[in-house]
Parts: sequence; C-alpha cells; structure tokens
Amino acid sequence: MSQPLNDIPADDEPLLPEQKHWLEIHLVSIRLRQAAWLLMIIYASALIASALPLRLLDPRWYLNAADVLLANAPIAITAACLRLLAHGLFPLEGDSWRHSRIRFQRFCGLMALLYGAVLPVELIAGGLFSFQLDATVRSRLQTLQIQQERITQRLGTVSSTSELNALLPPSAGTGQATASLAQRRAAIQQSLANEQRNLSRRLHQERRQRQLNLLINGLRVLLTALATALFFRLLAQPQAELLAQTARTLVGL
Repeated sequence: MSQPLNDIPADDEPLLPEQKHWLEIHLVSIRLRQAAWLLMIIYASALIASALPLRLLDPRWYLNAADVLLANAPIAITAACLRLLAHGLFPLEGDSWRHSRIRFQRFCGLMALLYGAVLPVELIAGGLFSFQLDATVRSRLQTLQIQQERITQRLGTVSSTSELNALLPPSAGTGQATASLAQRRAAIQQSLANEQRNLSRRLHQERRQRQLNLLINGLRVLLTALATALFFRLLAQPQAELLAQTARTLVGL
C-alpha cells in the first residue's frame, strides 16, 4: 500500500497485483477528496445564498443564519468524513500529504469555531428578538390606546344624536337608532374597552407562542451546534493510530 510512485511500471509493462491494488486505492482516495470539495462548494453556496441580503442589525437574520448552519451541517460533516477517509486510505508520507493533513486539521478547527460561535449568537439574538416582541406588543397597545383616547375626546364634545351619527361610520349606528345619546356614548366606550382587552389578550397569546417556539428552536440549535462543534474539534486533532486503523479496516473489507 505504500508503493512509491517511481516504482510504478511503464505503460507497456504489466502491473503487479500489489501495484494494481495500490493504484486502485489511490484512485479511490482522489475521488473521495474530489467529492469532499464538491460538497464544501455546495455548503458554502448555501450559506452565502441564505445570508444575502445582510441585515446585521436584525436579530432574526442571526437566528436564520444559525438555522441554515445547522441545516447544512450534515453536508460539512459528510465532506469532512470523506476527506478523512481519503487520508486513511492513502497514508503516504511526504510534504504534500503532510501539508494536506495540516490543512484538513485547520479546516476542522475553523468549523469547530464556527459552530461553537453559534451558541452565544443564538442566545444573544434570541434575547434581542424576544425584547423586540415585547416592544411590538407595547407599541401596538399604545397606538390603540391613543386612537381610543382621541375618539373618547371627540365623543365628549358631541351634544346631539345627529352629531354622533356624523362622527361614526354608517354601520356603527345600526341597531341603536332609538337609543339616547348617553346610551349610545356608553355603548361606544364599552366597545372601545372590549376592543382594547381583546387586542391585548390576542397580542400576549401570540407573544407567548412565539417565545415558546423561539425557546424550543433555540434548544435544538444549541444542542446540535454543540455536538457539531465537538465533532469538528475531534477531527481537528486526529491521532495517527485512528488514521492507521481506518486504513486497515477499509483495505480489509
């Protein structure tokens, strides 16, 4: 398996069984490395496409980036495994192969840092997004309250039923044409209060549901990112015994 390149016979000389076996392993190793490169191109393209356009001030952009990283993690893991198998199948010594293994370890180290960075980013972005949800609820309730205060002030200036009918939409007075001005004014104020309560209840329910979904998704992202980071951290420091054992196992199949 460690047949040197200069011992390969010329084209017009028959290959020995050991030489043929060595060349087959070499070819498989090359194909594995090519497949690993192809997967990494697909992986990088998916990340770049999902990251555009950049919205660095929006926490939802970071949450989406974390989801995309985790969704494409199997591609990066498969590429790393293929490259590791290529090194294990063809464990020759030399500067080019040594540099190749060093580059692979550095790549795994960078991937470990990338997926490790998902942990604080997910926590910070999730907290900011939850804060934005609270601010949105408060803003919508304040807007409704201001609108209702204006309506209440205008109701206070109404002195006749005709003025009230002119103030309200055509459909608002349906069913209350015979009611007195005070009764209709009280009914409108009660309707405004009910509208505010219903909106507040609905917004708080939506906020709790979105925060629950955010929490569940955050736990999934954190656990998966941690496992992926540990996996690449392990590959960033491969042991020679692991590579040798991988080579012996695959050759013996």
